Amino acid sequence: ELSYGRSGFALQFMLDTSLADADRYPLKMSDLIVMSVDRDKMPEKLVYGRLKEIKDLPNVGLSGDKIFAPEATIGDYVDYDGSVLVIDPSGRGSDETSYAVVKNRGGTLYVPECGGLDGGYGEATLTKLCEIAKLHKVNVVLIESNFGDGMFNELLTPYMRDIYACTMEEVRHSKQKELRIIDTLEPVMNQHRLVIDPKVIQSDYDSVQKYPVEQQAKYMLMYQMTRLTKERGSLAHDDRLDALAMGVAYWTEQMAADVDLMMRERRDEIMQDELNRFMDGANMMASSRSTTWM
Repeated sequence: ELSYGRSGFALQFMLDTSLADADRYPLKMSDLIVMSVDRDKMPEKLVYGRLKEIKDLPNVGLSGDKIFAPEATIGDYVDYDGSVLVIDPSGRGSDETSYAVVKNRGGTLYVPECGGLDGGYGEATLTKLCEIAKLHKVNVVLIESNFGDGMFNELLTPYMRDIYACTMEEVRHSKQKELRIIDTLEPVMNQHRLVIDPKVIQSDYDSVQKYPVEQQAKYMLMYQMTRLTKERGSLAHDDRLDALAMGVAYWTEQMAADVDLMMRERRDEIMQDELNRFMDGANMMASSRSTTWM
């Protein structure tokens, strides 16, 4: 159930095809951990709970959805395992250039910054993205390349070279966007392994006030998160949420690769141990025969 997410588990294993509203909208703010995310270090472990509700942040979730701080932090403050900046360039129409910074520490993912920028491919937008990468000391910049055939990457490269040189990669998707986002975020959120800085929620709300009142909510990350369904086109705008999902997907893929590597290394160690025992036994038998012959 943890690996599939609640809605996927109900469909695949319980054969329940009737989705209540709670299941139609599987991503909930109450599954997040909301706390200040330091740029350099975080506690070794966070304890999720629903006792410490945060009431002074904008809550655009569905009725009954709440925002919670961690119940406790355990261990010392330690460095992150890595940090990635994801950029979803603006496409046609009124889309934003969206971005998300996602850091990983021991399988828990931290989001210190996520939002949207106007200006498309303009100098101000490109410079701002490079400054964000530098501020958070990201290891990799991921760029969604479904539109423009890599043009955004080429435009960003000289700015990155001047401001903050790091690895840049392009990603391309073919799976239906809504399913891809839910399949990526729901298991991580259900396990309470996604930590959002409260500044992300507040700035997410503040940044859309420039839009007409009837359109403001559609651009908000938290609105997009809590209103997404598996139906194609369920959101008018999903740019900010898509950037976040790509950042989470990067680390879940990395963690899966790490697990596979550890399993292979463990099998190699077992085989080596068996080989060593066999060789030791063979040497003892050879030594015994030599002694008997003498």
